[in-house]
Amino acid sequence: ELILSGRLDGFILSETNTGDPRIPFLLDKQFPFVSFGRADADLQFPYVDTDSQAGLRIAVEYLVSLGHRRIAFCGWNTDSLTGNFRYAGYREAMAAYELPVPPHYITRGIYGDEHIPRAFAYWATLPHDQQPTAIVTVSDYVAIAAIRAAEQCGHRIGDTLSVVGFDDSPVGRYVTPTLTTLRQPLRAITTALMTMLDATLQKTPYEPPQRLFAPELIIRASSGAPQPD
Repeated sequence: ELILSGRLDGFILSETNTGDPRIPFLLDKQFPFVSFGRADADLQFPYVDTDSQAGLRIAVEYLVSLGHRRIAFCGWNTDSLTGNFRYAGYREAMAAYELPVPPHYITRGIYGDEHIPRAFAYWATLPHDQQPTAIVTVSDYVAIAAIRAAEQCGHRIGDTLSVVGFDDSPVGRYVTPTLTTLRQPLRAITTALMTMLDATLQKTPYEPPQRLFAPELIIRASSGAPQPD
């Protein structure tokens, strides 16, 4: 309806995912658009995105530098493309350091359900030298859910367990302890999106047609060196 109205020149899409119907529709209509986020790999379209895969590698590398070796992952369901990129970054970094990833170190589900408390309850039953000493998560809100579940199991965050979030949401600065996280470069992303859309509207080349921006690690109190076993 907006296209037919003739009242706008282009779209900026967000919250894209695999199977996103908007992208093939706009490509078929040859209507100008850019996207904050990726979609199906076989579709060629202009996008800007945070390099989520690199972000989780940065998080794992930081935890390893502190001395952590047993690092678990709390993520979204497998139908989240962004969540899958972040999970892939975790697996890549763990493999690069030749660190084991037992299946029970991975918990993925819908935010707000009980998969995180269940995971912590199970980890608490393991021998001490098999329990995770650090958790990387797909978002700050998942990280906060992990912190609450960990505290209910007796952990002191930043001491007996380190937790890293993703997004640098304002809430991460005000929880106790403050949250170590990965900050998306939103100003650079916004500038790139607007420049890319302007080039698309002007029918001038924009190189590269897809851009990834690495996030920045923000270190706060929720992370620290592991305690001796």
